[in-house]
Amino acid sequence: MTGRTTAQFEIDQTLHGYRQGHRWLTGSVRFEGETEATLLALTDLLTQDLDANESSYLSGFPLKAVNKYALTRTWAAHEAHRPGSVWSHSIVLDYAALTLLDDPTILLPLFRRPDGGPDQGYQQRIPSTDLGSALTRPGLLPTRDSEQRAIEALQQIYGSQARRTISLQASNEEDDESLSLEIWRQMWPGLRRDFAFFTKVRGEVPEVSANCILQFRTDWQGRTSLSDPGPELKAFHILADDLQLPGPTELRRYLGRYAFDAKEPRRAVPALVLMHECRSDPARVAAELATRFVPGTAPARLKRDVLLQVTNSDDVMRVADVISAFKNDPIAATPDEIKQLANSSLMRSATSIATLLQSTYPSSPGELGDAVMHAITENSPLEELAAANMTGEMRLRALHLRPQLANSEVFWTNADGQRAELLENALEIVPHPVGLILALGNRITAPEAERILGRFGEDAELALFECARASLPERDAWSIVQILARRPGFLVRESFAERPVGLSVLDAILATLSPHLQFQPDVVGRWFQRERPTPSAIDTAPYFAAVATTTAISVPPPLSTVLLIASFDAVYRGLERWSLPGSAREFVEAQIGRRSKEWRLVDKLVAALVDYYGGPKDVHQDVLLVTQDNDAIRDIVSRVDDKGGKGALDRLLLRLENDQRPELATQRSYVRAVIKQRNSAKWLW
Repeated sequence: MTGRTTAQFEIDQTLHGYRQGHRWLTGSVRFEGETEATLLALTDLLTQDLDANESSYLSGFPLKAVNKYALTRTWAAHEAHRPGSVWSHSIVLDYAALTLLDDPTILLPLFRRPDGGPDQGYQQRIPSTDLGSALTRPGLLPTRDSEQRAIEALQQIYGSQARRTISLQASNEEDDESLSLEIWRQMWPGLRRDFAFFTKVRGEVPEVSANCILQFRTDWQGRTSLSDPGPELKAFHILADDLQLPGPTELRRYLGRYAFDAKEPRRAVPALVLMHECRSDPARVAAELATRFVPGTAPARLKRDVLLQVTNSDDVMRVADVISAFKNDPIAATPDEIKQLANSSLMRSATSIATLLQSTYPSSPGELGDAVMHAITENSPLEELAAANMTGEMRLRALHLRPQLANSEVFWTNADGQRAELLENALEIVPHPVGLILALGNRITAPEAERILGRFGEDAELALFECARASLPERDAWSIVQILARRPGFLVRESFAERPVGLSVLDAILATLSPHLQFQPDVVGRWFQRERPTPSAIDTAPYFAAVATTTAISVPPPLSTVLLIASFDAVYRGLERWSLPGSAREFVEAQIGRRSKEWRLVDKLVAALVDYYGGPKDVHQDVLLVTQDNDAIRDIVSRVDDKGGKGALDRLLLRLENDQRPELATQRSYVRAVIKQRNSAKWLW
């Protein structure tokens, strides 16, 4: 559209002139009060330059009390009785019409100097559909007398040179009117309503209710001193080139969309002009905004449009540049629009997520960066987010937004320097310990296990135990098992489980028990039963025998008996399959020797293992041959009795009598006493 508007509206008009004083003469509208006073004052300005009937000047000013704008042409009324009288024909537009009117120059043909007739048509409203004929008249598109004069005016209206009153030296009537209307039509609607201009001014102009006033002075005395506009000069040249173009240009649309939204709209114009040049590159526009505007002063609508421009972009660096430029500005987009920045194409890798998150830091609640950080964190695939390289603070914030991160192993492996603080936060927000413990994995330390147990108690024991089992005999895992073994009830509760636990676990548990601890033998027995080697477990059998035997040395009966029986059983099941570097005795002795300095029973045990290897074995009887503990002896004889009755006891006594070692005297006496008691009581076998 060039100079023509398709929207329909009507235009009022008034005529002011001399009738026993300057007053309203006729028109399609009449105002009262402040508005009429403004019209009377500003339509009665006469300069000495109006020396001919056709000589005139053009003025425009807002009538803010009624939301209208008056465009007025004034002629000298030489035919009037009072010297200095004028005729002023005003075109009165609603503010809405200023928005719809693409080019105000089409209003110029509507002005008519009264010729003395009775009506002359001033009382009729003018429909906008009549404005089209104005385009057919010659000389309607104004020209400028010089680019320098236009730039001088633009410097005073916009940018760092912005001031309320802009004064230029009056030139010829056509050039001054052209420049006034070019500047006025280039403005966005809000500034048009706040702009006044006068093409011929001498002396003082009455106060005008406008914040931007352009006047061409006929009493000019010198030139206004302006500082070098520096980087803004290019923008003023672009604006000057745009002035001559009719209708709404792309630049005017751009300024109309964004300038009013800035904290200081007029001063924002040079920056916006330069951004209009690079509008196809949102990252560059964002950088310009960040450079030229203090946070919070840039046009919010422009920020939002730039954000939307990179929405669904596959260029992660471009998106990151835009976010970084606006991160400390107030949020300029809706939650849904911000969420679109965190789209799936950008979340395809931990590297992309990290790049975007880094572009939001540092920022605070209420700022765009913080809002985007929330959107990215909440919508990224969990594992990619967990693996993203983030600062400590960002990782903490991500953990609070998505507690599930605590259950991701990669989240912890990428955060060694922040691990302690992350764990403290995770313990506050994670409702269940299992996922957290599994994520920490075999890198969990004993102090961390203590903290987890302190927070979750019994609920964390099994998961910690399983975690430790996976990494024993690492130092921290050994310590974790010992921590668990000291917890009330853990050994009892876990002893009923059926899954194997590993010999290293047994070793850690038994090392925790005091040598003088009276522990429940059935509990420890159940632990050993879980790990008792099968015939195929040839690699673990000797180690198991060593663990069980050396522990038996350190604890009182009946636990010692339980452990010795478990040790003998393991040896009998696996000894013949062991690949030993030397003799069986040497190997077993080496295994046991590594674990204990107490040799009270070791030599006898090793001898028994080797001496009785190769034939049918009775585990209970073999244990009896190496123990000197009276309680253990009684327990073993009872076991033999339960197992085989009188025949078993007779065979055991025969075996003991064939072995005349002095240390077996107690065993022989005890077996004889039991047999004698049974015989005297006429025991029925």
